[in-house]
Amino acid sequence: MMMRDLNKRDIRRGKLLYSLLRLMGYLPSWWHYGMSWCISYLLQYVIGYRREVVRANLANSFPEMSKSELQKLERAFYRHLCNVGVEIVMLAAFGERRFRRHVSIENPELIDELHRENKRIFFLLGHYGNWEWYTGCQLLLPVTEFNVTYVRQKGPWHYVLSKLRSKFGTQLMDKGEAAKMILHQRHDESNKTYIMVADQAPGIEGTELFVHFLRQYTAVVTGMDRLAKMLGAAVIYVDVERPRLGKYRLKLVEMTRDASQLPEHQLSKDFMQLLEKTIRRKPELWLWSHKRWKVTPELVKEHYPHKKIEMV
Repeated sequence: MMMRDLNKRDIRRGKLLYSLLRLMGYLPSWWHYGMSWCISYLLQYVIGYRREVVRANLANSFPEMSKSELQKLERAFYRHLCNVGVEIVMLAAFGERRFRRHVSIENPELIDELHRENKRIFFLLGHYGNWEWYTGCQLLLPVTEFNVTYVRQKGPWHYVLSKLRSKFGTQLMDKGEAAKMILHQRHDESNKTYIMVADQAPGIEGTELFVHFLRQYTAVVTGMDRLAKMLGAAVIYVDVERPRLGKYRLKLVEMTRDASQLPEHQLSKDFMQLLEKTIRRKPELWLWSHKRWKVTPELVKEHYPHKKIEMV
Protein backbone atom coordinates (compact mmCIF):
# COMPACT_ATOMS: atom_id res chain seq x y z
CA MET A 1 0.00 0.00 0.00
CA MET A 2 1.10 3.56 -0.72
CA MET A 3 1.36 4.91 2.85
CA ARG A 4 4.67 6.73 2.74
CA ASP A 5 3.10 10.23 2.77
CA LEU A 6 0.64 9.57 5.60
CA ASN A 7 1.46 10.91 9.05
CA LYS A 8 1.12 8.73 12.14
CA ARG A 9 -2.13 10.39 13.18
CA ASP A 10 -3.80 9.65 9.84
CA ILE A 11 -2.58 6.04 9.98
CA ARG A 12 -4.03 5.59 13.49
CA ARG A 13 -7.33 7.15 12.45
CA GLY A 14 -7.34 5.08 9.27
CA LYS A 15 -6.82 1.84 11.19
CA LEU A 16 -9.67 2.72 13.55
CA LEU A 17 -11.99 3.64 10.67
CA TYR A 18 -11.13 0.45 8.80
CA SER A 19 -11.84 -1.64 11.91
CA LEU A 20 -15.25 0.01 12.28
CA LEU A 21 -16.08 -0.58 8.63
CA ARG A 22 -15.04 -4.20 8.94
CA LEU A 23 -17.32 -4.75 11.92
CA MET A 24 -20.20 -3.18 10.02
CA GLY A 25 -19.32 -5.29 6.99
CA TYR A 26 -20.24 -8.48 8.84
CA LEU A 27 -23.85 -7.35 9.10
CA PRO A 28 -26.19 -9.16 6.66
CA SER A 29 -26.62 -7.85 3.11
CA TRP A 30 -30.29 -6.98 3.65
CA TRP A 31 -29.26 -4.56 6.40
CA HIS A 32 -26.72 -2.82 4.15
CA TYR A 33 -29.09 -2.46 1.23
CA GLY A 34 -31.89 -1.30 3.53
CA MET A 35 -29.59 1.44 4.84
CA SER A 36 -28.63 2.26 1.27
CA TRP A 37 -32.28 2.88 0.36
CA CYS A 38 -32.69 5.30 3.29
CA ILE A 39 -29.42 7.10 2.57
CA SER A 40 -30.27 7.47 -1.13
CA TYR A 41 -33.49 9.31 -0.23
CA LEU A 42 -31.55 11.71 2.01
CA LEU A 43 -28.78 12.16 -0.53
CA GLN A 44 -31.15 12.97 -3.38
CA TYR A 45 -34.01 14.90 -1.75
CA VAL A 46 -32.57 16.37 1.48
CA ILE A 47 -28.87 16.95 0.83
CA GLY A 48 -29.28 17.24 -2.93
CA TYR A 49 -25.78 15.86 -3.54
CA ARG A 50 -24.70 17.10 -7.01
CA ARG A 51 -28.32 16.93 -8.07
CA GLU A 52 -27.99 19.64 -10.71
CA VAL A 53 -24.94 17.90 -12.20
CA VAL A 54 -26.79 14.56 -12.33
CA ARG A 55 -29.89 16.11 -13.92
CA ALA A 56 -27.90 17.99 -16.54
CA ASN A 57 -25.83 14.93 -17.44
CA LEU A 58 -28.89 12.71 -17.78
CA ALA A 59 -30.91 15.25 -19.77
CA ASN A 60 -28.05 15.91 -22.21
CA SER A 61 -27.30 12.21 -22.65
CA PHE A 62 -30.91 11.07 -23.12
CA PRO A 63 -32.81 13.92 -24.83
CA GLU A 64 -35.33 11.37 -26.12
CA MET A 65 -36.55 10.59 -22.58
CA SER A 66 -39.58 12.25 -21.04
CA LYS A 67 -39.38 14.18 -17.78
CA SER A 68 -40.89 11.27 -15.81
CA GLU A 69 -38.42 8.80 -17.37
CA LEU A 70 -35.50 11.05 -16.44
CA GLN A 71 -36.79 11.35 -12.86
CA LYS A 72 -37.08 7.58 -12.61
CA LEU A 73 -33.53 7.18 -13.92
CA GLU A 74 -32.28 9.80 -11.47
CA ARG A 75 -33.80 7.91 -8.52
CA ALA A 76 -32.31 4.64 -9.75
CA PHE A 77 -28.88 6.28 -10.03
CA TYR A 78 -28.93 7.60 -6.46
CA ARG A 79 -29.95 4.17 -5.19
CA HIS A 80 -27.05 2.60 -7.06
CA LEU A 81 -24.60 5.25 -5.86
CA CYS A 82 -25.52 4.44 -2.26
CA ASN A 83 -25.35 0.72 -3.02
CA VAL A 84 -21.75 1.25 -4.10
CA GLY A 85 -21.12 2.98 -0.77
CA VAL A 86 -22.49 0.17 1.38
CA GLU A 87 -20.78 -2.42 -0.82
CA ILE A 88 -17.45 -0.76 -0.01
CA VAL A 89 -18.29 -1.29 3.67
CA MET A 90 -19.19 -4.92 2.91
CA LEU A 91 -15.85 -5.38 1.13
CA ALA A 92 -14.00 -4.67 4.37
CA ALA A 93 -15.37 -7.96 5.76
CA PHE A 94 -15.04 -10.01 2.57
CA GLY A 95 -12.96 -13.14 2.47
CA GLU A 96 -12.18 -14.96 -0.76
CA ARG A 97 -15.27 -17.21 -0.61
CA ARG A 98 -17.64 -14.31 -0.02
CA PHE A 99 -16.06 -12.24 -2.80
CA ARG A 100 -16.55 -15.09 -5.28
CA ARG A 101 -20.26 -15.18 -4.41
CA HIS A 102 -20.64 -11.54 -5.48
CA VAL A 103 -18.31 -11.19 -8.48
CA SER A 104 -17.76 -13.57 -11.39
CA ILE A 105 -15.91 -13.45 -14.70
CA GLU A 106 -17.53 -15.07 -17.71
CA ASN A 107 -14.40 -15.95 -19.71
CA PRO A 108 -11.22 -15.88 -17.58
CA GLU A 109 -9.49 -18.34 -19.91
CA LEU A 110 -8.87 -15.46 -22.35
CA ILE A 111 -6.14 -14.16 -20.02
CA ASP A 112 -4.19 -17.42 -20.20
CA GLU A 113 -4.37 -17.31 -23.97
CA LEU A 114 -3.22 -13.69 -24.19
CA HIS A 115 -0.39 -14.12 -21.68
CA ARG A 116 1.04 -16.92 -23.81
CA GLU A 117 1.40 -14.37 -26.63
CA ASN A 118 2.00 -11.13 -24.74
CA LYS A 119 3.58 -10.35 -21.37
CA ARG A 120 1.51 -7.17 -20.94
CA ILE A 121 -2.27 -6.88 -20.68
CA PHE A 122 -4.24 -3.68 -20.07
CA PHE A 123 -7.79 -3.91 -18.68
CA LEU A 124 -9.93 -0.86 -19.49
CA LEU A 125 -13.20 -0.14 -17.70
CA GLY A 126 -15.43 2.73 -16.66
CA HIS A 127 -17.03 3.88 -13.42
CA TYR A 128 -19.80 1.37 -14.00
CA GLY A 129 -21.27 -1.10 -11.51
CA ASN A 130 -18.99 -1.25 -8.51
CA TRP A 131 -15.47 -0.52 -9.73
CA GLU A 132 -14.09 -0.82 -6.17
CA TRP A 133 -14.98 -4.52 -6.09
CA TYR A 134 -13.10 -5.28 -9.31
CA THR A 135 -9.74 -4.87 -7.54
CA GLY A 136 -10.40 -8.35 -6.14
CA CYS A 137 -10.56 -9.92 -9.60
CA GLN A 138 -7.03 -11.23 -9.15
CA LEU A 139 -8.77 -14.09 -7.31
CA LEU A 140 -10.74 -14.96 -10.44
CA LEU A 141 -8.03 -14.66 -13.09
CA PRO A 142 -4.88 -16.63 -13.95
CA VAL A 143 -2.53 -13.71 -13.22
CA THR A 144 0.51 -13.47 -11.00
CA GLU A 145 0.56 -9.69 -10.67
CA PHE A 146 -2.47 -7.41 -10.86
CA ASN A 147 -1.76 -3.67 -10.87
CA VAL A 148 -4.43 -1.00 -10.37
CA THR A 149 -4.09 2.76 -10.87
CA TYR A 150 -5.79 4.91 -8.24
CA VAL A 151 -6.33 8.53 -7.27
CA ARG A 152 -4.89 9.41 -3.89
CA GLN A 153 -7.41 10.33 -1.16
CA LYS A 154 -6.91 12.68 1.77
CA GLY A 155 -6.08 11.72 5.35
CA PRO A 156 -7.32 8.46 6.89
CA TRP A 157 -9.49 7.62 3.86
CA HIS A 158 -6.29 7.03 1.90
CA TYR A 159 -5.35 4.30 4.38
CA VAL A 160 -8.83 2.76 4.28
CA LEU A 161 -9.25 2.69 0.51
CA SER A 162 -5.68 1.50 -0.09
CA LYS A 163 -6.21 -1.38 2.31
CA LEU A 164 -9.54 -2.30 0.70
CA ARG A 165 -8.16 -2.17 -2.83
CA SER A 166 -5.09 -4.27 -2.02
CA LYS A 167 -6.63 -6.79 0.39
CA PHE A 168 -6.59 -9.64 -2.16
CA GLY A 169 -3.03 -8.99 -3.32
CA THR A 170 -3.55 -6.26 -5.90
CA GLN A 171 -0.64 -3.85 -6.34
CA LEU A 172 -1.54 -0.14 -6.30
CA MET A 173 -0.03 2.53 -8.52
CA ASP A 174 -0.59 6.22 -7.88
CA LYS A 175 -2.17 7.78 -10.98
CA GLY A 176 0.56 10.42 -11.13
CA GLU A 177 3.32 7.82 -11.08
CA ALA A 178 1.65 4.97 -12.98
CA ALA A 179 3.10 5.73 -16.42
CA LYS A 180 6.64 5.92 -15.06
CA MET A 181 6.19 2.67 -13.12
CA ILE A 182 4.70 0.80 -16.10
CA LEU A 183 7.49 1.94 -18.45
CA HIS A 184 10.09 1.02 -15.81
CA GLN A 185 8.69 -2.53 -15.86
CA ARG A 186 8.73 -2.87 -19.65
CA HIS A 187 11.87 -5.05 -19.65
CA ASP A 188 10.55 -7.33 -16.89
CA GLU A 189 9.97 -10.78 -18.38
CA SER A 190 7.18 -11.73 -15.96
CA ASN A 191 3.53 -11.35 -16.95
CA LYS A 192 2.05 -7.99 -16.00
CA THR A 193 -1.63 -7.07 -15.89
CA TYR A 194 -2.78 -3.47 -15.45
CA ILE A 195 -6.33 -2.30 -14.75
CA MET A 196 -7.31 1.29 -15.54
CA VAL A 197 -10.58 3.13 -15.01
CA ALA A 198 -10.32 5.14 -18.21
CA ASP A 199 -13.49 7.28 -18.37
CA GLN A 200 -12.32 10.25 -16.30
CA ALA A 201 -12.27 13.77 -17.69
CA PRO A 202 -8.75 14.91 -18.68
CA GLY A 203 -7.36 18.31 -17.79
CA ILE A 204 -7.60 21.08 -20.37
CA GLU A 205 -3.86 21.01 -21.03
CA GLY A 206 -3.86 17.24 -21.67
CA THR A 207 -6.90 17.09 -23.95
CA GLU A 208 -6.18 16.11 -27.54
CA LEU A 209 -9.21 13.97 -28.44
CA PHE A 210 -12.98 14.50 -28.36
CA VAL A 211 -15.40 11.72 -29.28
CA HIS A 212 -19.16 11.81 -29.75
CA PHE A 213 -20.23 9.96 -26.59
CA LEU A 214 -23.75 9.93 -25.13
CA ARG A 215 -24.97 12.57 -27.63
CA GLN A 216 -22.22 15.11 -26.88
CA TYR A 217 -18.57 15.77 -27.62
CA THR A 218 -16.56 14.30 -24.77
CA ALA A 219 -12.91 14.85 -23.85
CA VAL A 220 -11.03 11.54 -23.56
CA VAL A 221 -8.01 10.51 -21.51
CA THR A 222 -5.46 9.16 -24.00
CA GLY A 223 -2.55 8.32 -21.70
CA MET A 224 -3.43 4.63 -21.52
CA ASP A 225 -3.61 4.60 -25.33
CA ARG A 226 -0.01 5.83 -25.64
CA LEU A 227 1.27 3.44 -22.96
CA ALA A 228 -0.36 0.41 -24.55
CA LYS A 229 1.08 1.34 -27.96
CA MET A 230 4.59 1.87 -26.55
CA LEU A 231 4.51 -1.55 -24.87
CA GLY A 232 2.71 -3.36 -27.68
CA ALA A 233 0.30 -4.57 -25.00
CA ALA A 234 -2.82 -6.65 -25.39
CA VAL A 235 -5.90 -4.65 -24.37
CA ILE A 236 -9.19 -5.90 -22.92
CA TYR A 237 -12.41 -4.03 -22.30
CA VAL A 238 -14.26 -5.13 -19.16
CA ASP A 239 -17.99 -5.29 -19.87
CA VAL A 240 -20.06 -5.32 -16.67
CA GLU A 241 -23.53 -6.59 -15.95
CA ARG A 242 -25.45 -6.62 -12.67
CA PRO A 243 -27.89 -9.56 -12.97
CA ARG A 244 -29.25 -8.75 -9.52
CA LEU A 245 -28.49 -6.61 -6.49
CA GLY A 246 -25.02 -7.28 -5.12
CA LYS A 247 -24.01 -9.53 -8.02
CA TYR A 248 -21.65 -8.38 -10.78
CA ARG A 249 -20.73 -10.43 -13.83
CA LEU A 250 -17.75 -9.35 -15.92
CA LYS A 251 -17.11 -10.28 -19.53
CA LEU A 252 -13.66 -9.75 -21.03
CA VAL A 253 -13.81 -8.28 -24.54
CA GLU A 254 -10.60 -8.48 -26.55
CA MET A 255 -9.80 -5.11 -28.18
CA THR A 256 -6.35 -5.94 -29.58
CA ARG A 257 -3.48 -8.36 -29.07
CA ASP A 258 -0.87 -5.76 -29.98
CA ALA A 259 -1.73 -2.11 -29.45
CA SER A 260 1.37 -0.95 -31.34
CA GLN A 261 -0.36 -2.00 -34.57
CA LEU A 262 -3.29 0.39 -34.09
CA PRO A 263 -3.54 4.00 -35.37
CA GLU A 264 -3.15 6.84 -32.89
CA HIS A 265 -6.15 7.21 -30.52
CA GLN A 266 -7.89 4.12 -31.94
CA LEU A 267 -7.95 2.40 -28.55
CA SER A 268 -9.50 5.44 -26.91
CA LYS A 269 -12.19 5.69 -29.58
CA ASP A 270 -13.01 1.98 -29.37
CA PHE A 271 -13.12 2.09 -25.57
CA MET A 272 -15.61 4.94 -25.51
CA GLN A 273 -17.85 3.16 -28.02
CA LEU A 274 -17.85 -0.03 -25.95
CA LEU A 275 -18.48 1.91 -22.74
CA GLU A 276 -21.48 3.70 -24.26
CA LYS A 277 -23.03 0.36 -25.26
CA THR A 278 -22.60 -0.85 -21.67
CA ILE A 279 -24.10 2.33 -20.21
CA ARG A 280 -27.13 2.33 -22.51
CA ARG A 281 -27.94 -1.21 -21.44
CA LYS A 282 -28.53 -0.07 -17.84
CA PRO A 283 -27.63 3.62 -17.47
CA GLU A 284 -28.27 3.99 -13.75
CA LEU A 285 -25.11 1.95 -13.02
CA TRP A 286 -22.75 4.66 -14.36
CA LEU A 287 -21.33 7.53 -12.26
CA TRP A 288 -23.58 10.39 -13.38
CA SER A 289 -22.56 12.66 -10.49
CA HIS A 290 -19.12 13.15 -12.04
CA LYS A 291 -18.57 16.47 -13.85
CA ARG A 292 -17.68 14.55 -16.96
CA TRP A 293 -18.31 17.25 -19.55
CA LYS A 294 -16.57 20.20 -17.90
CA VAL A 295 -13.87 20.21 -20.62
CA THR A 296 -15.35 21.32 -23.96
CA PRO A 297 -13.76 21.90 -27.39
CA GLU A 298 -14.47 25.62 -27.00
CA LEU A 299 -12.70 25.73 -23.63
CA VAL A 300 -9.59 23.99 -24.97
CA LYS A 301 -9.44 26.30 -28.01
CA GLU A 302 -9.83 29.32 -25.73
CA HIS A 303 -6.85 28.31 -23.56
CA TYR A 304 -4.73 26.68 -26.29
CA PRO A 305 -5.74 28.29 -29.63
CA HIS A 306 -2.92 26.61 -31.59
CA LYS A 307 -3.33 23.13 -30.14
CA LYS A 308 -4.22 20.32 -32.53
CA ILE A 309 -7.40 18.54 -31.42
CA GLU A 310 -8.98 15.48 -33.02
CA MET A 311 -12.79 15.37 -32.99
CA VAL A 312 -14.68 12.25 -34.10
